[in-house]
Amino acid sequence: MIDINVEDIALLARKISFLRNEKKLAVLMTIHENDCSAKEISQKTGLSTGEVNHALNELKREYLILLRSRKFSYSLTELGKNLAEIVEILARLGQSKSIIDFERMKLE
Repeated sequence: MIDINVEDIALLARKISFLRNEKKLAVLMTIHENDCSAKEISQKTGLSTGEVNHALNELKREYLILLRSRKFSYSLTELGKNLAEIVEILARLGQSKSIIDFERMKLE
């Protein structure tokens, strides 16, 4: 069960349009799967380094990810974790097909 407060719900609601951006979503879900560096994200998603860096900058601005400076890897904030969990739920329900093709991201 996702445990979030009303403020988080409001922030998530504003980010629903985020689901329409395949590259940001692929980066977010890759980080959700396992904290990783920009290079690892690029390798796992098939996105160019520039595309990954652009998505990472946007995700940082939206407070969805953090850079772990010691490891040079990215991890999700609580808000990012909540959004990733919602994406997974939508994918499992099959409602995600109208938003984006989640099969390419190999969600189970």
